[in-house]
Amino acid sequence: SLCLLPMNPHHLLFLPTHFDSSELTYILDDFLVWSPDGRSLSRDDFTRKFTALKDSKVILDSLFTSITAEKDRIAFQEYVRLLSVLARAPTHERRSLIFHLVAGHESTISAARVSEYVREGHAMFPANVVAPYTAEEVVFSQFSDDHARKGSPDAGEPSLASPMTYAAFERNAHLDPDWYSGFGLFDYFYDTIIIPMENTLGRRDLSLSGVLTKKKKGVARSRFFTVRDGFLLKYKGKDQHLQRAISLSGAQVQLCFNPDEPQRSYPFLIRCGTYVRKLRAATADMAQEWVHVTRANAKAGYRYRSYTPVRGPSPSGFYVGGREYFKKLAEILPLAQHEIFVCGWSIVGELYLTRDTPLREEMRLDNILAERAAAGVQVYVLVWKEKKFGVTVGSSRHLRKELEELHPNIHVIRHPPLKPLSWSHHQKFVVVDQQVGFVGGIDLCYMRYEDGCFDVVDPSSTKYPGKDYGNLNYPRKQTGDYRMDQLDRSKEPRMPWHDMAVGVTGEAARDLGRNFIQRWNFARDKSFVRFKGYPLIQPTMATSPLHTFDLRNMAAYTLSDMDVVPTYHPQIDELSASQPVHVQMVRSVGQWSAGQLPEDSIYRAYMDVILGAQNYVYIQNQFFISSTGSQFPQNRIAMALVRRIGLAIRSGRPFHVVVVLPVYPSGDLSSARTKIIVGYTQRTIGWGTGSIIGALQREFPTVDIGQYVTFSSLRSWGQLQDRLVTEMVYVHSKVLCVDDRVAIIGSCNINDRSMVGQRDSEMAAVLEDTPSSSL
Repeated sequence: SLCLLPMNPHHLLFLPTHFDSSELTYILDDFLVWSPDGRSLSRDDFTRKFTALKDSKVILDSLFTSITAEKDRIAFQEYVRLLSVLARAPTHERRSLIFHLVAGHESTISAARVSEYVREGHAMFPANVVAPYTAEEVVFSQFSDDHARKGSPDAGEPSLASPMTYAAFERNAHLDPDWYSGFGLFDYFYDTIIIPMENTLGRRDLSLSGVLTKKKKGVARSRFFTVRDGFLLKYKGKDQHLQRAISLSGAQVQLCFNPDEPQRSYPFLIRCGTYVRKLRAATADMAQEWVHVTRANAKAGYRYRSYTPVRGPSPSGFYVGGREYFKKLAEILPLAQHEIFVCGWSIVGELYLTRDTPLREEMRLDNILAERAAAGVQVYVLVWKEKKFGVTVGSSRHLRKELEELHPNIHVIRHPPLKPLSWSHHQKFVVVDQQVGFVGGIDLCYMRYEDGCFDVVDPSSTKYPGKDYGNLNYPRKQTGDYRMDQLDRSKEPRMPWHDMAVGVTGEAARDLGRNFIQRWNFARDKSFVRFKGYPLIQPTMATSPLHTFDLRNMAAYTLSDMDVVPTYHPQIDELSASQPVHVQMVRSVGQWSAGQLPEDSIYRAYMDVILGAQNYVYIQNQFFISSTGSQFPQNRIAMALVRRIGLAIRSGRPFHVVVVLPVYPSGDLSSARTKIIVGYTQRTIGWGTGSIIGALQREFPTVDIGQYVTFSSLRSWGQLQDRLVTEMVYVHSKVLCVDDRVAIIGSCNINDRSMVGQRDSEMAAVLEDTPSSSL
């Protein structure tokens, strides 16, 4: 049967790929255009289709040697498998392909062989699909010894004679996950195959429900399942109680029976992170339909290998400082009719969202959530469980106790239960009815309120009551009363706090909600018994009417009895901000944080946007720890900046990079932790030949590098009684803006914790101009 696959589209789903049946049919039709015999492609046929490979004998030979039974022809099954790995597969499948491309029939690869392949990739593929690594840098990162890898490429010579086994290759690729992009193959095939296919097929929101059987200890058990909106939902009992909700992002789905032999049941396998199940349908057609719909819902690897595609154009709003953001939340949260998602690194229920005189208790976050919960709205709060003992105001333990006592419709999960000890949940966002969302760097906690005046004093407690008056550089009094000051206002200045958030609507907000649902359900299932009674969350129906809600017009909305989710009815209450923009959600998550393979789409977005800059790059960030080529740090954002500035210098075109940072990160400047962070920051900026300034001066010794890059910090001052005081403005925002064309706003710092994917969990929005809008 497999030999007849090209002639029988009904059997295409039996191929071990990541494509659904509609995509496989599209690929088959395209294949038949280029295949004279309808079954295979010769080398000439293959290079007529993929013209960039025509002049690369080395890579073309390796492709045919690695994936084909015949050296000179590629069968349809092999062709589909190749496209699946190159354009859709998770990272470990791509690593395996690259290793076997380079190694051929050998069991090891050499530095010289890797260098040859990278050079060919750079010469063969368009500049926009080649990563910013030279062959020397790729070889250095993989083959130099441990001491040299911690420095820069001129810190030690790699041993070209030392071959690398697959185990060593996989270990190094894990440490430096994007080095293989230097070949250019993945982006080239994505642009050539996936983008035209998705444009042709258009949006397809597929769903399927029915009874499936699974065997447990030899006993068959029937359960009701639904696949929709990127989730597999499992129900139990006569009342169809939701028992599991598994995110399908990046899942592998495979039919497990012979299509030509009748069977009692027809199994298929779902493999998604730690969830591995063989489910059985009553008929072969039903099994194929389940695989088709499940693969369509499991699609990952969109642009930047994100879990979501680009959405829009849709209305959005930009909020600079805690005052603007909190005010917007105070307007939006009371409008919730269905559910509220709140996710944060630190959340304080006693936070006043507005600072009226006098302060209004109904404007406290906990009171707003309690009022909505009393009206029937389900409130879900997901907060990082910090590694501290005892209960203090501002802790996640206090938050859970305080909020859940307000109303049974408020549910709080602290995650993770214990491990990992080193990483944190750093995502900060709010979603209302899965229809409007906010994401950025602003935590819903003390010290984040800022109106742009950057006051360092507030003797009357008008703006910054109680614990909101704070300074990270001074010892703080730990009290159990949120109204009590943690600093002596008469002697100690406050630290101004600069931060930013963005509001999104429609499908982008639903994508933000999907991330929360995935994390909530995973945390609930993997936490201690105390959370097992908490509700699972279902995604919003994709087929339900999406609102046309505008963040500038938001007086009220009503819930229609016919809608699965609320429909917004915009009013004429105009707000500041924005025109419609294209939006894509990107994130950093991994096995511990979301129960899936690592996703580092924020990092990929940063690299792509910086390398594509034409006029300027503007960065605000709390941290700036990156590499221009050494093994550590792993992220190469500094390298991308060096590459882009170097291109401007060589071409003689005006170009500038502006980076705004805090004077130093939070904490006592005399502490070892703060000194280490400051040291790494300086090594990224200007200390040594591996820094941004050092690398540019080494390559362009006669050029004034200050004409191309600026690093700045901010300070404010005020009068405290009879003396002048000053304090740095703590830049906590995580913003990348390029050419007034694209911005990335979220929670991600520029360091390996945020960018690698499997460490801190992070979330950001990539916002791009439409022709009629301006960022």
